[in-house]
Amino acid sequence: MSKGWKDFFYLNRGEQRAMLILFAAIILVYGMLIFSRLQPGRPAIDTVAFAKEVRAFEAQIDSSGFYRSDSYKGTNTGNAFNYNRGNEQSRLLTPFPFDPNTLDEKGWLKMGLSGKLTGIILHYRAKGGRFWQKEDLQKIYGLSPSQYKALEPFIVIPQKPQSAFGTSPFKNIQPYRPPVETVELNSVDSAGLDALRGIGPVFAKRILRFRDLLGGYAAREQLLEVYGLDSTLYQVILPYVKVDPDLVKRMDINQCSLATLKKHPYISYYLAKAIADYRVKHLRFRSVDEVRLLPGMTPEKFSQLSPYLIVLE
Repeated sequence: MSKGWKDFFYLNRGEQRAMLILFAAIILVYGMLIFSRLQPGRPAIDTVAFAKEVRAFEAQIDSSGFYRSDSYKGTNTGNAFNYNRGNEQSRLLTPFPFDPNTLDEKGWLKMGLSGKLTGIILHYRAKGGRFWQKEDLQKIYGLSPSQYKALEPFIVIPQKPQSAFGTSPFKNIQPYRPPVETVELNSVDSAGLDALRGIGPVFAKRILRFRDLLGGYAAREQLLEVYGLDSTLYQVILPYVKVDPDLVKRMDINQCSLATLKKHPYISYYLAKAIADYRVKHLRFRSVDEVRLLPGMTPEKFSQLSPYLIVLE
């Protein structure tokens, strides 16, 4: 009997280790609980005093006329100051007759405008801005429609005194512009192109560069192939440009190398190679019309390219 009782409380080596770990964990947790109770507690927040401060703040703002405390109720804190600015600002303005072109900073502030808005108006005038009529005041950034409505009856802008001789007879006379002469595209220089209406230095440079690549303009319509020159500008300058086809530089297709042919805007690599292969096979071109026989050559393409080709004897 006694032996059975001892067997009941007998623990092997593994069970003894488990019991030691369990006792150590219990002691550690118990010690942490005791340590946490010994720490000083955080002071409780006096919510009653805070609520009193909030009510006092609302009452102070309400008395200043910028914010009503009842508008805060029923809204979230992010919209606490979401009041009607136009109505409030109009109500606070105290306008008097004034000229917006001469009123100084003190005058704008006296009427109730903010310092920021006053600064914008003064900066606008300092940069040469002027109010020619009442409605021009609405252009000022930050001035609300309700503010303008309150100021509009008090705006006084003196009219310019007329000359003793009345309206000047030269008022509607346009400044003299020398007539634009017609220019020839294959001989004109950059200055001559720049004189054309709508053609500045950039377009003049592009027109001349494309002329050099082509070897000259065979027709005025080729200006539409200049980068950036659209049909509208083309119609503007069309009456002032002309073309002399005799000034176009032509290539002898029996003598030009493959590299020279490829440089022309109208000749692709495959067409240049076809010309070179035709010369190898047939020894030479007898006329420009034989170019029509090349693979891929269309009537439109031949019409475009033929003014730049020649066959010399």
